[in-house]
Amino acid sequence: MKILLAYGIPQNIVKLIEAMYKDNLARVITENGLTEAFYILADDLALTTDTAAEAQDLLHSVELAANSIGLHLNESKTEYIRVNLSDDDSTIIKAVSGEELEKVDDFVYLGSRIMRTERDFEVRKGKAWGACHQLIDIWKSGMRGDMKIRLFRAAVESVLLYGSETWTIGHFLGKVHQWLLQQNA
Repeated sequence: MKILLAYGIPQNIVKLIEAMYKDNLARVITENGLTEAFYILADDLALTTDTAAEAQDLLHSVELAANSIGLHLNESKTEYIRVNLSDDDSTIIKAVSGEELEKVDDFVYLGSRIMRTERDFEVRKGKAWGACHQLIDIWKSGMRGDMKIRLFRAAVESVLLYGSETWTIGHFLGKVHQWLLQQNA
């Protein structure tokens, strides 16, 4: 929790976060038996820079700061993506240990794909159709149209639009949304 205070997070907020993780301990079974209990605290972090060299420097700064308070970078789960960088720049991002990090074309951050909105949309659309299908008896019922629309927005539209704040919204997605509304009115 020292890192939160170091970043200027108010003490009362830090205490609330600390309370959420209180007694949230884990032990790992190894060939030598159980390890000592340790606190579980994991988080995702996205770093953005204008150049690969800046990315390398920022990663090392964050990693060293985290190490100073007992947190460690899981190199096997750390990935990087290059967007709008010159093909001449062949910098390979490495952890402080020198281990090369995996370069990927796309990845999921906080539940959404970074580079491919269409893929996120297809997944959400499938889930929304599933939610819609579960309500088929209601759609066929004599329920008033305005009530069906309210139910649709609560039970189907919310599923479809989950995580949409990260999507690149365009004409296509707007048309799909309108079509879904018309199908269930």
